[in-house]
Amino acid sequence: MSLLRSMLILGINKDRVISYCCIGYGMAYCCSG
Repeated sequence: MSLLRSMLILGINKDRVISYCCIGYGMAYCCSG
């Protein structure tokens, strides 16, 4: 359930997670929104 986790964290620390998501997960949707 990494997707849900990422989404939840995005709401809390969007800026920080966007970077982590792009580098760690490489998900386009994560970087976009």
